[in-house]
Amino acid sequence: MKFISFSILAAFLAVLTISHARAQEGAALPLQRGSYFILEGGWNAMAPTNAFNGLSLVNNRIKLKPGWALSAAGGYKWSNGLRTELEASYHRNTYRNVYTPFINNPVSGRQVTGSVMANVLYDINTGTRVTPYFGGGVGVTMVWMKDLTYLITSTGSPITTFLNHESARVAFQGIVGVAIAVAPQFEIVMDARYRVSNGHTFRTLNVVGTYNSYSKYNVHEVTAMAGFRYAF
Repeated sequence: MKFISFSILAAFLAVLTISHARAQEGAALPLQRGSYFILEGGWNAMAPTNAFNGLSLVNNRIKLKPGWALSAAGGYKWSNGLRTELEASYHRNTYRNVYTPFINNPVSGRQVTGSVMANVLYDINTGTRVTPYFGGGVGVTMVWMKDLTYLITSTGSPITTFLNHESARVAFQGIVGVAIAVAPQFEIVMDARYRVSNGHTFRTLNVVGTYNSYSKYNVHEVTAMAGFRYAF
């Protein structure tokens, strides 16, 4: 989290420095048309998910703690206000607990997701430096279970461990945000994203020597991020 805060602070300081250096070069205007690059960081949360446990043959309820996210994208803005872009993102959350019928098992480990998305967005021209935007995207999300281990509450004994198991599925997302022009070619951006990727499956060797699996594992993530956009 400290790394994310430092990255965002550094990005804003860079924008302010460039804004001051170019103050005499012309007014800061929203991006009109052309190529751009975006870098963002911020907060990420995943909704609780049900996953079918192949060993016990029951659904488990899995909860994760809020985490952090990074995103980078490159794109092109067209003269009609539409933007097309390719985005890569990284999200990280730690597990909170796994609920099986009548048992709420403490867990350790983390979930990591990496996504590549093709986005289409629309900028709303307000005639000012502020440009709201909205859109969506489609792509692929890879999910890793990193050292997920949950324990039997009564004994504290480990019963399942998923070590770096991964699953890739199609993903969709919706995006809403705002850009603020602060210098020629530079904008501060703030947005929220909701990403869905369903039907993931993980398989592992249980600590008792049998195989276990999670299937029908759905990833529904909400991110709130801030950063900057540079047009070139």
